[in-house]
Amino acid sequence: KGAIVVMEPSTGRILALQAYPDFDPNTVEAQWDTLKEDADSPLVNRATQGLYPPGSTFKIVTLASALENLPDLNDFAFDCTGYYPVGNYSVTDGSAHGVQSLSDAFAHSCNTTFAALSQDLGYEMLGNTAEEMGFNENFMFSDLIVYNSSYPIDDLSAEDLAWSAIGQGRVLATPLHMALIASTIANRGVMNEPRLIAQVTTAQGGNRALLSHAGGRRVLGEDVAARLEKEMIRVVKSGTGKRAALDNGYTVAGKTGSAEASNDKSIESHAWFVGYITNDNAPYAVCVLVENGGSGGGVAAPLARKTLQKAIHLGL
Repeated sequence: KGAIVVMEPSTGRILALQAYPDFDPNTVEAQWDTLKEDADSPLVNRATQGLYPPGSTFKIVTLASALENLPDLNDFAFDCTGYYPVGNYSVTDGSAHGVQSLSDAFAHSCNTTFAALSQDLGYEMLGNTAEEMGFNENFMFSDLIVYNSSYPIDDLSAEDLAWSAIGQGRVLATPLHMALIASTIANRGVMNEPRLIAQVTTAQGGNRALLSHAGGRRVLGEDVAARLEKEMIRVVKSGTGKRAALDNGYTVAGKTGSAEASNDKSIESHAWFVGYITNDNAPYAVCVLVENGGSGGGVAAPLARKTLQKAIHLGL
């Protein structure tokens, strides 16, 4: 179960929008009772309606907020011991990463570093960046409706802030929204409205006018977007997203996520990868979500690689 979205960053054109499991629309009437009772919910479009904790893919937003609001980040260093106590809880990592720069922490997807960073940012600054990038926004686009991603702004506790900064707690996002965030970075900080319909042809062979689309809006400064791209390239070259890398001269920028789906880890994590090809001749942004798939780097990143390879092959 999951979803894959491919977009063209400069225009917002949706090139692929696939949810799993799916169904055959030509036989939906005959299969309605079966589809309606199916426990895997094939009638739910997970790309636009599925709300999941984004996990470490949300660190793109947290890093963007830090770059916009905190001075002297070039001198930033944090000693990851594997856990970070905050409030009545501790944010943990799989291992102790040791002393890291902000770039190191992003490439290694270090939870404790970003939890600590959230305490410097505070709810207002991180919340403002999240909302600028579409969280808590009513996504009533011209061509399609996307369920609203959410970033909590009603609990100002230190622990809630720490979990939010690493895409856990009560933060939720759709795969299409996360693809849109990747597209925004690829588009130098400008977010375009997603476009699903290419053309409408009448029975007589003529073309009908399409609905008007909102123009792109700047949500990040160009310098911030450029720094994010640099860090996302490092994730794929030498960090957690190495299995999304492409050959033949194509450079991929991205971020993995392994989002916990239960408090006691009794349910497998959701596997995420979001990113894009930086080459101008292959303008593709991608989001892959595998519901309860496990590791973002181990499961979602290779699927993103295959998806981008296919897009290049098709020349969409």
